[in-house]
Amino acid sequence: MKQCLEFDFSNSKIMKILKKPEDQEELKKIMEIYYLDFKDTFYYLANTSPSINGIYSISELVFDSFLDEQKYITKRVTKAKVMVKLYSCLSGGDE
Repeated sequence: MKQCLEFDFSNSKIMKILKKPEDQEELKKIMEIYYLDFKDTFYYLANTSPSINGIYSISELVFDSFLDEQKYITKRVTKAKVMVKLYSCLSGGDE
């Protein structure tokens, strides 16, 4: 499982968001605790979205429903803010 986390971490845009190595390591330690849950949640949500050429991803509609179910959205954390951050990460931006 640690190899999967290392692969995902090194191929993500986390290092663009967290520039300090000590912040990256701190996040990685936290992710190690919950990584299996992250992975299982991704597989579950990705399997409810159509795959393109066998590449699984989470559609915006499924992601939106997931946010609703988890009660993640508040007055302070709006769907619009979450989506701006998501699209920024996907495009490689610094937003």
